[in-house]
Amino acid sequence: MVDTKGYYQAHVNPKNVWGGPGGFNTGENISRDAPRLASRIVNSPTAATNNMSKGDLTRKIEVDSTDETHALAVAIERLRISMRILMDKYG
Repeated sequence: MVDTKGYYQAHVNPKNVWGGPGGFNTGENISRDAPRLASRIVNSPTAATNNMSKGDLTRKIEVDSTDETHALAVAIERLRISMRILMDKYG
């Protein structure tokens, strides 16, 4: 499990966990270990979803991939639109 910047929050090797500046600052992250995978994860809808979870429903959620990440982004975007409709109607 990684955060939005690719630093491990959980890993099979405990030495890789909390490698970011707010942790042990070791630099251990998914970008170092698996750059291709990292580009898909770090640029996933996570940041936009995080904003949505804080109540920001104005930013459209999009990704450029055509794999399961795209399907997830489409589902989250539909949820965002539904939430905006409900907030406009009842908020």
